[in-house]
Amino acid sequence: MTILDGSSTLLVVDDDPHMMNHLVTVIKRALGEAINVEALADPNVARERLDQGGIDILLTDLEMPHIDGRDLLRCAKRRNVCTQVLILVAQTSHAALLSAIEVGATDYLLKPVDQGEVVALIAQAHDRHRRWQQALSRTWESSMAHELR
Repeated sequence: MTILDGSSTLLVVDDDPHMMNHLVTVIKRALGEAINVEALADPNVARERLDQGGIDILLTDLEMPHIDGRDLLRCAKRRNVCTQVLILVAQTSHAALLSAIEVGATDYLLKPVDQGEVVALIAQAHDRHRRWQQALSRTWESSMAHELR
């Protein structure tokens, strides 16, 4: 079992408000205060929120009108390469899923989602994000110390 320490900010994006609310409820119930959960049903608003920064984990539907999950994935990664991105996949093409993986998706979940799997993948994404942040911090500190010598 993964132990969460420190908090991460998760953005859940799904144009189906029922699915979005269900995911938020499951995540909050299981992970409590370790994950700060934000949720948006409008992918355009989600892109604006990603541009503001501060999102550590993105859980997004792959297929939405006008802006799809791959667009949000690209936006999240442009803002912060350490952002962990989980893709929700319903009835999509093999090529669309491969494309999401190629642009940096961390993992995926098949709809209908298994609650235990959602919680496990969010916990893993939290741990992975924290490790990347620690590694980047250590290497930056090391390079700064080296430059001061």
